[in-house]
This record gives sequence, structure tokens and C-alpha cells, in this order.
Amino acid sequence: LAHLSRLVPTPGRAVALVVSDCVSAAWHDGRVARAMSRWSEQLPVVLTQVTPHWFWPRTALGEALEQPVTARAALTRNPQLVWDREAAGVGDLSPEESAAALLPVPVATLSPDGISRLARLLSGAGDAWTPGAIFDLEWEGGAPPNAAAPLSASERVTRFHTLASAGARRLAAAFASSPIQSLGMLRLLRRDLLGSSTQFAEAEVLLGGIVRVRRESASWEAGASLQLEFLDGVQA
Repeated sequence: LAHLSRLVPTPGRAVALVVSDCVSAAWHDGRVARAMSRWSEQLPVVLTQVTPHWFWPRTALGEALEQPVTARAALTRNPQLVWDREAAGVGDLSPEESAAALLPVPVATLSPDGISRLARLLSGAGDAWTPGAIFDLEWEGGAPPNAAAPLSASERVTRFHTLASAGARRLAAAFASSPIQSLGMLRLLRRDLLGSSTQFAEAEVLLGGIVRVRRESASWEAGASLQLEFLDGVQA
């Protein structure tokens, strides 16, 4: 959420690429959307979601309107993106009102097809479009949905098995049996067990409410050696 000048040294000749799972409180209360709106005054802002499309409603993207977006020129800034305001139910807003209240952001999954669509949109290809999230800049929301009453271990396991894909369930079971529980081991198991599967199963395990980073090693600078652990009672 830093000021744009601290992130991009040459506004107008760059793109702000946000990579996120969109689950933190800053997404749910609108702070990220308002920050992206400020950035979009100087350059295009796009979002790469690390979770699969079916998972998006369980993130802050579920609180935004979902509309395909396209662009008439290369490096079009967000207020000038084209999307169907009538279908979104905001056709009565003037262009000025729409630009002040709503922020369209192209969204891509972290996959070859998703990134290809995003690249075509940014290059101004006439037929290019991507999924888009239309953020309400006046939305202040609240805490993430899972910030309510804490779940018991059995409730966490049940929810994970209900919502996760078969690949994610298999990966979680293998990870629970592993004597080494690190981010690197989770990735190794994913590659060995799921073959050509994407990283989405890994994201499901990490975001599924059953594992967490060990407090004593809570630094993403650790990379693959980052130590993980199952929440109390989940692994039993």
C-alpha cells in the first residue's frame, strides 16, 4: 500500500502488477482497492490471483462485481477500460460518477492462459479481454469472513474436505504424513503426486485454514525452507 512513487520509478512506462490471494483484511475493507485506484491515476493496474477462478468468491473478489474487461489501446489505464455497465447494474451512472466510485481491474489466474490474456489486453490487441473485478471505492466492508468465531479442528478439517479439490485433499494428506513440513516439501509433494497439476492445489492447502507458518520462522525471506505446521488438532 506504499505510495506509487516508491514502487514504480517511471510512471507512464510501466504496469502495476499485483499478485495476491485477496484474503487479507486490507482487501475486505477496501484499502487495497483505494490504493490501486491511486496507482491507476498514473499507470495500468492489473491483478494476478494465485488461486483458481472457482475459489475467487471465497476471497475479497466475491465482494466485487465480476465483469469481462477490454481495452481500446495499449497500456490503457483502469478508468478507461471498457466493460458492460448495464449488465453490472450501474448503467445510470455518468462516466465521471463511474470513474469516481468504481475501479475496474483486469484479473488473471497465475497460469499460462491467464497471463497470455493479460499480456494481450495490455498490448492493445483489439479482441483481447480478461475477467475483471469492479471494485466499489466507497466500500469499507469489514473483517474477512473467516475472522468470526474460531473453528474447532474437526470443523476446519470438514470445511477443507468439503471445499477443496481432490488434488488438494490428496496433497494435504501426504503433507500431514511427511516428517518435514516446509514450503519446499509441500511443493515437492505437489509435483510428485499431482504431476501436471498447477500450483492451485498448493494454494488450496496453504489457504484452506488447516496449516500456518511457524511463528519462530515467520519470514517469507526463508523461501522454500519456510517452516509450516498444521493448526492444533488438525493433523491428528
